[in-house]
Amino acid sequence: MHVGDGDGFRTKLLHQNGKTQRADVRFAFIDAPEMKQRGGPEARNFLRSLIDRKILDVAVTEKTGTGNCFDHYGRIVGVPFLTEASTLLSATASGPQRKLFGLRSALVRNIELEMVLHGWAWVLERYGPEGAYRQAQEDARRYKRGIWAYDSNLAPWAFKKQVREGRLPEDRFLANFGKPVANALGSSCPSYGCGGTMQLRHGKNGKFLGCSNFPRCKMKRNQ
Repeated sequence: MHVGDGDGFRTKLLHQNGKTQRADVRFAFIDAPEMKQRGGPEARNFLRSLIDRKILDVAVTEKTGTGNCFDHYGRIVGVPFLTEASTLLSATASGPQRKLFGLRSALVRNIELEMVLHGWAWVLERYGPEGAYRQAQEDARRYKRGIWAYDSNLAPWAFKKQVREGRLPEDRFLANFGKPVANALGSSCPSYGCGGTMQLRHGKNGKFLGCSNFPRCKMKRNQ
């Protein structure tokens, strides 16, 4: 299994006939931050901690817009469930198009709900998820978990729209914001989508590193 971001993974599917097939799975009702967006790497790492080296059941759903279970990128759309051993005598798990009852000594976890509850994904309201999703998001926001610990957020769909339109999202919404970033002369500009390099410049306050794409990109760092 390979987890590349916070709302999907690549895995090997086991069919009822015993054959296996490699496939990409995209979560149906949530959207995690993009990998170059603030919170993206953390969301990926949290998902990896939940499902890496685990066997999952995927409740496949119909994708709005394609009319089948695949999205426009050929990924299977569904809700992953993880069954774990538990001291519970029975457990009930419900999810979109699926209900499980009477699982003795087992606990079924909806991985989408786990991501939302811990603050690492937004709920895709337009696809009509069950009420538990909204309740989980409200709980995460109330207790400032994950992305909700930030003063402000930019939803992934808004982040991607800005990138498509050629507008650079504000630095505070980028994955490297607040962390040590490229300060070395000639290193890549850390501003998302820029493609420039950091060059030595002179200003009224002395030397500093500025982006080669100035004035389109105003990224700068103290030397």
